[in-house]
Amino acid sequence: MPTRVLLLLWFWVCAAVLTGCGGGSDTAGAHATNARFVALPAWMLLVEGSEVGTLVRLPAHLNDKLPERRSRYKLHTETQLPQEWQGKSLSLTIPRFAAKPSLRANGREITPLDQSPLDVYRGSGQPRWRIPADVTAASRTLILELEIDHRWTQSAWLDTVPRLSRTDHGDPGSIVIRVWNKVLAVCALSTALLVFFAYAIIFSLDRRRSAAYGWFTLEALAACAYPAFELGLLQPLFGVYDGHFMVVMVNLATVASIHFLHAQFKLGRPSIAVDAGLLVLIATVAVAHDPFMTTRIAGPVGVGLLLVNVGYQVILLLRLAVRQRAKGSILLLLSWIALTLTAAVDFAAWLGLGELFDGVRTAGVGITVIALAQSADLSLEHIVAARRADELNAELAKRLELLEAKHREVEVLNEELKFQVQSRSEQLALALSRVGTPHGKIRPLEPGEIVEARYRVIRKVGEGAMGAVYEVERVSDKRRLALKMLTDVAGGLNVARFAREAQIISQIDHPNVISIVDVDVSSSGFFYMVMEFVAGLSLRQQHARYTDIRWAVPVLRQIADGLAAIHARGVVHRDLKPGNILVTMSDRDGQPNVKIADFGISALESAPADPTPHTAETPAARHREELAALAETPPPPSVPRQTLPEGMPPSLRDGMPPSVPPPSIPPQSLPEGMPPSLREGAPPPKSLRELIPPQSSRSIADKLMEKLHDSWDTGQPPVSSRAGPLSRRPSGAFSPHRSGPMSLRNSHPGPHGMNEDGSLTQTGALMGTPIYMAPELAAGVKFAKPSADIFSLGVIAYELLAGKSPFPEPPALMRLAGKTMPPPPPLRELCPKVHPVVAAIVERCIARDPTERPTASEVAETLREAVKLCA
Repeated sequence: MPTRVLLLLWFWVCAAVLTGCGGGSDTAGAHATNARFVALPAWMLLVEGSEVGTLVRLPAHLNDKLPERRSRYKLHTETQLPQEWQGKSLSLTIPRFAAKPSLRANGREITPLDQSPLDVYRGSGQPRWRIPADVTAASRTLILELEIDHRWTQSAWLDTVPRLSRTDHGDPGSIVIRVWNKVLAVCALSTALLVFFAYAIIFSLDRRRSAAYGWFTLEALAACAYPAFELGLLQPLFGVYDGHFMVVMVNLATVASIHFLHAQFKLGRPSIAVDAGLLVLIATVAVAHDPFMTTRIAGPVGVGLLLVNVGYQVILLLRLAVRQRAKGSILLLLSWIALTLTAAVDFAAWLGLGELFDGVRTAGVGITVIALAQSADLSLEHIVAARRADELNAELAKRLELLEAKHREVEVLNEELKFQVQSRSEQLALALSRVGTPHGKIRPLEPGEIVEARYRVIRKVGEGAMGAVYEVERVSDKRRLALKMLTDVAGGLNVARFAREAQIISQIDHPNVISIVDVDVSSSGFFYMVMEFVAGLSLRQQHARYTDIRWAVPVLRQIADGLAAIHARGVVHRDLKPGNILVTMSDRDGQPNVKIADFGISALESAPADPTPHTAETPAARHREELAALAETPPPPSVPRQTLPEGMPPSLRDGMPPSVPPPSIPPQSLPEGMPPSLREGAPPPKSLRELIPPQSSRSIADKLMEKLHDSWDTGQPPVSSRAGPLSRRPSGAFSPHRSGPMSLRNSHPGPHGMNEDGSLTQTGALMGTPIYMAPELAAGVKFAKPSADIFSLGVIAYELLAGKSPFPEPPALMRLAGKTMPPPPPLRELCPKVHPVVAAIVERCIARDPTERPTASEVAETLREAVKLCA
């Protein structure tokens, strides 16, 4: 259809031109009454500075008769007017002439009809004049003289014959040519500008779009140069050099079009020869910058490069249309063929081959067609992309709906799993606190061993006195997890506390708290829990990054967030320290990710701090403690037979017995200086002070602080090589009873709940790590509050920011020894770069009075704002 329209338009132009030319006469003495115009081909050429004239017959190029510099020349002719024309108003028109001639008729100066203020050295339209009737009334002989200012090569090219017509505005054929050229140039310029502005806005607003948009924008802008040249709009800007600019810009348009095709059809970058050809043209124009050399040298080079670029695109599009059947290739192929055909007239004129259609210009048709065709191609691509996007959106909506349904199902399953883990942990804790467990050690796991057909052991992460942590792989989905097993089951309370830890972790769901996956008893008789695997280092192991404020503040904010989630579930951690905080670095943004671990001595805020009172741990006393702790606890529901492992006592299979008689165990002797409250039969002490006689409390506490101070300075756990009155229990728990030395196989924390010395948590009279313990815990930790965790967080924050502890000695032990707790140095004295808001919240955390300390949520929110301020 576009081809038919183009052909019809072409035939209409040809018919109009031929109609305008056919009614005239080419003789000076034409007398036909119905003649529309009289052609004036014979003229006498008079060159400036020469007295001899030369007869020339138009159309002709006069360059060989004129100097190649700015000059003036005259054309003189005489004609006999038809009798009917005498005394009538006449008009003289030159259909196409790229100069600014002036006319004298019978010696009288004639004013031109089309005189534009934009014309600097050439006329942008047809040179035409109206000769008044009084000039033709005196005689039938009309003497005409044209004076031309010779400014460039084409001002000597008279490729059309002047026409004298009995009209006021020129003969009909000349009018058609003038209107056609004007309208076509305006249409081509308007179309190119419209396309340029539209796609420039689109491309500037969304740079992610295809590069084809950018190249098409450049092509449209460069293509504006030719119609602007035809309309004379470039003369005020470039003067006699507007032709130079136009030639370069038109070739730039074809180069940009080649890049557009390669980007649009995903053909990669075009050959470097394409850009090199444009550079050669620019160099040629720069060398041949003289106006009298532009048409002769730069013109043929520019036209030749245009033909090469257009031919390349026609061949490329033909190949795409035939071989690949690429969408839009046929439309673009037809548009480039149309541009080649329509621009042939203009090419011929610029090459000096004359005006093929008496001054008609047709390249504007091709420019308009190619701009619309490429716009249509991009629009078609956009429509296809929009439809595809709608289809993808519909499909995505369906998938999201399915995903949401699956997510809801997973949430339900997760809640059910959490409930089962918590319920199983509670049942194990209640059941195992009432009965003894087999004595002895559980054999270690070996790499490659499969636990309960679900977890394949990869390697051992860490080991302590009562447990070990392994990196495992879940058989069903190859997910890496951490398996924490209890290896020392000599006492039922160890198992109960192990189960209670799993119960506490299962209640907390937060990205900054370690999560539990499973808890169970293996068929071989060992207890284990499975947690997420965090392949990172503890905060203690990253001591080199202390005082790095940009790293420390986000870490502290995440610790506070996790602690807030822990407290929200009614849990007090009671052993928050750098060794129990795991830090990994995000692969996505390089930011630290924090996990709080090791809930071995944690407790529910509403419950006692430990399943048992704090008494001397002789076998008889321990059993008596178990019964006393359970005296106020209602009997648990009947435990189903299938939930207990093989080998458990029959009393657990069909429900728990009302009581278990204590075994008869002879009393054990106590160390010298210990109070009689620890002897068999004595009631359990309410605090650590009851365990130490007043007369010896200071000496014992001083010894303990001396022992801890040494370990604090060296970073090593206070393990004695012999039994002493006070010895360290695993995981920072201290007990005022005689015990043997503890074997440490791994002094650094593993990534899943292991302490700094590799041990699992047990409780004693003074549980936790004294350096980070709140001072009020010196009186006992049976009812520890969340404010104690806040104090630990404050000490950690102070160390991270200042690089040292806020207190010279552990506050809890100082209070135990009756010493006054000194105020810590202001944080900004040690770390001036820390923000005042951060310093203030940290100092509130380590306040002596628990009621003055903020909540974990308040700390997290303050640090979150501080992160923004620091950024």
